[in-house]
Amino acid sequence: MWVKGNLHCHTNASDGDTPPNEVCRLYAEAGYDFLSITDHNVFVDPATVDSHGLLLIPGEELSMVPEEDHGIPLHINGFGLKRTIGVERGFTRLETIQNCIDGIVALGGIAQLNHPNFYWAFDHAIMEKTTDCFLFEVCSGHPLTFDEGDDTHVSVEYMWDYLLSRGRLIYGTGVDDGHTYFEVNPERANPFKAWIWADVEELTVEEVLGALWRGDFYASTGVELADIVQGWQSTCKVAIAASPGLTYVTQFISNDGEVLHESRELDASFEMPDDDKHTYLRMKVTASDGTCAWTQPMFVR
Repeated sequence: MWVKGNLHCHTNASDGDTPPNEVCRLYAEAGYDFLSITDHNVFVDPATVDSHGLLLIPGEELSMVPEEDHGIPLHINGFGLKRTIGVERGFTRLETIQNCIDGIVALGGIAQLNHPNFYWAFDHAIMEKTTDCFLFEVCSGHPLTFDEGDDTHVSVEYMWDYLLSRGRLIYGTGVDDGHTYFEVNPERANPFKAWIWADVEELTVEEVLGALWRGDFYASTGVELADIVQGWQSTCKVAIAASPGLTYVTQFISNDGEVLHESRELDASFEMPDDDKHTYLRMKVTASDGTCAWTQPMFVR
């Protein structure tokens, strides 16, 4: 079954403006199934929170700066934790990020690289050199994450295809990074902007973490998918759960971001060309209202 959740939000345990119990109530009322509270360098124990029926994925956002430049914010989420993590700051950005990843993995957790373009903190060249991390935020609702890049910085989707094209398996998540819950303003980090749908057998922490491990999820800002099929015969299919009045375009994307095929059908499919150039395929669905969904890559070579 498909369940909806957010993997990145803050409460007043760090720099959010709302207590954990109230944040859970808001997400529950908005129709979410699970939530990870990831306060900055603070572990909010799910056992201490009224979840209002949500499944809580224990998490924390490690927020560090490198010794070489204290103005660079490096943020790494850890999921499946049992306590807060203390890690050593590195001299370089890469060393600091890797220290965070290593600390999370050492405790049995799953690491996620957060919003690379937040204050232009790091890019694909640094991400490529990290190890033991297979999640990153392809879409963030925070107004300062600049997912599309600018005239001098590439987009996070460019980073994703750069890594995939070089054989690095990494999955893209969608998150809120919510901080401000009642003052709705484009300049504020409000909730309900981006999320993931995870394919699980039952709604448990173990099942959701397993879906993250396997890439059995997709990221969304509003587009909902009825089905995703990624076959061993180099074929990808997607079925869109259409909303009234909207039209959709599905792009089948391969090495270096090349769009191999576009479809305007609600049930779209494409078979990879049999050549040595294309090694993976991922799908992006864009609705006429601007919302999107991103599936995870399928490697075929």
